[in-house]
Amino acid sequence: MKLPHIPRHWIHVSLLLISLMGLASCASDSSDQPIYEMRVCERTADYECDRHNSRFTDPPADILLSANIANIPRGTTITVRWRYLSGELDEAVDIDTATFEKNDDAVDSMYSVLSRPANRWPVGRYEVILSPDDTSLGLISQTFSITSGDRSRSSDIAAATPPPAPVPESTPVPESTLVVPPNVLENVTLCQLNTEQECATELAVLPTTSPGVQVRANVAIAPVGTRVVFNWRHFDETAGDTVDIKTVSLTKSNDDVVWFESNLTKPVDNMWPQGSYEVVLDVEPNSSEVVTRRFFVQ
Repeated sequence: MKLPHIPRHWIHVSLLLISLMGLASCASDSSDQPIYEMRVCERTADYECDRHNSRFTDPPADILLSANIANIPRGTTITVRWRYLSGELDEAVDIDTATFEKNDDAVDSMYSVLSRPANRWPVGRYEVILSPDDTSLGLISQTFSITSGDRSRSSDIAAATPPPAPVPESTPVPESTLVVPPNVLENVTLCQLNTEQECATELAVLPTTSPGVQVRANVAIAPVGTRVVFNWRHFDETAGDTVDIKTVSLTKSNDDVVWFESNLTKPVDNMWPQGSYEVVLDVEPNSSEVVTRRFFVQ
């Protein structure tokens, strides 16, 4: 059988990754867990799954993961990892990875969306894993299966295959229809990371002994659903290259969210490469606003 086209970002899983994922615990709805109500379903208008769908016989264009993170401490970064485990394809495949940073105590939920490949969904078992950067919180996983890969889109299926069912009127509005007005980011401030004080003084030069740097932005006037992507970069003047260090995406989940913040901590080898750095805040959807803050390490 001719297999569906798999995008190049569906990268084969390494043996190390497979062994790490074996440590993940199963999802739970118990509110005494750090992450609970981890559910997978067809993408909804409010980006929240009412119940977990363990099997898709008629898979949608977008599959949604939602989870309650009310018990996760502020400042925690959660890595979301989507995986194909087994079935139609011969090998396990690492599909996509994204990060989510909880920047406010008012944020009590998170979501991630996996979109259908260009041709159709490969039939088989899938898994999505949430791993907080605080390893003491543990890993949590949820599995689901796709038993039909939306074969009406496959070039090797006879033309007699019935067409897909009509799209119901309640189909969620695509995210791209959200219109974000300009200038929704206010009081964008870059400062030295200090857990005892608020980020109030603009930073221009970061000492090599500093534990880190933080950027904050007020999003009080941004509409719910606004996403801000923080991209941290270092300019390697010796090689003449720009190096992407870290990318974090934050979404305003409700009107109680007033501040977004992202931290860049000292490298694991305890040495800051000297030179110029920047953090770019890109407001999505529609890239309605881009704000850049730069600093130097010396």
